[in-house]
Amino acid sequence: MRNNKILKEEIFEFVDKNQPVGLGEILAGLSLSHFSGARVVLDLIKENKLNYSSPGKKIVVG
Repeated sequence: MRNNKILKEEIFEFVDKNQPVGLGEILAGLSLSHFSGARVVLDLIKENKLNYSSPGKKIVVG
């Protein structure tokens, strides 16, 4: 199991390379469980490292 710091880095890099992406694309692309992956993505959004675009329901680098 990856620790949170490594997971955050992997998610950030994935979004940066593939933006805009949906949550499902992140979870599938990095083989993450819905609970742990979504929690880390939400943490990154709260830290303003990622942004959530409501109309398109996509996530981009903030």
